[in-house]
Amino acid sequence: MVKAVIRIGMLWLTALFGVGCSTYDFSGMLAAGSSVQERFDNSVSLPDCDSHPAVVRSAAANYGFWVASDFHVQGQSDWDRLGGFLKQACTAPCEVGLLLGDYLYEAGSSLERFRDSLQVYPEICCLTAIGNHEVYKDGYQRAYRPVFGATCYAVRVEMDGFSDLFVVLDSANGTLGNRQYDWLESLLEREREGVRHCFIGTHANFFSPAGYVDVISTYPVDEWMRLLDLFERHRVTAVFSGHSHMRDETTLGGVRYVTVGSWCDDKREWAWVECRTDSSLQIDFRSVD
Repeated sequence: MVKAVIRIGMLWLTALFGVGCSTYDFSGMLAAGSSVQERFDNSVSLPDCDSHPAVVRSAAANYGFWVASDFHVQGQSDWDRLGGFLKQACTAPCEVGLLLGDYLYEAGSSLERFRDSLQVYPEICCLTAIGNHEVYKDGYQRAYRPVFGATCYAVRVEMDGFSDLFVVLDSANGTLGNRQYDWLESLLEREREGVRHCFIGTHANFFSPAGYVDVISTYPVDEWMRLLDLFERHRVTAVFSGHSHMRDETTLGGVRYVTVGSWCDDKREWAWVECRTDSSLQIDFRSVD
């Protein structure tokens, strides 16, 4: 009898997480105090200047940006490490920093100190994505929204003669939801042809190293396939993510999927991306310490 109940429970969970989250947001229902639909509606109602710039000007066509994720800052040593990292990353010749969520160890805690650390380098445009830790314990309403504002938005880096598009997406519940997907599709149809590169930044990863299994903030199969197709059709240059705490690099349909490792494991890292004048990219992984 017990084994039968366990089997039924496992089948129910499989169905629960396998249902297309373009319609249902079960991970959010189980763990989060806000839905991705709610956060999307709040995001698109904010003027650009309230949470992020619409345009960043670059003096050089050959510029760089950095990507980091899953900081899980806890004690003073972590704050010191964050300060050292920002000093290293933000003094490089770059225009943008892409931060992909799970900023503090304690879910739902205030992000003001983290924001203040970023503001030490006002010349760098820091684009933040929301992670699953930011939606636990009503963290979006209490901590993320007052500090960082929008959870999905687009920013252009403009140079003489051309521009690159950065799109930040909200995948904290393991789904974009209907409205955010439709917004993304419309944005790519409208903006992609006019830019050199299109970069996507989001928390939940699309690919993982062999042997890695995760049932939290993982895209349902139908949505995952729709997104991969969307990225390929619109020739997205690269999709950057975190969440799994493990580095992974996969290329599919001409799109590079780069998962950056975390800060809370033995191998702490971040990624440096150089956009060269010949339209090629160089991605290097560097140690935090």
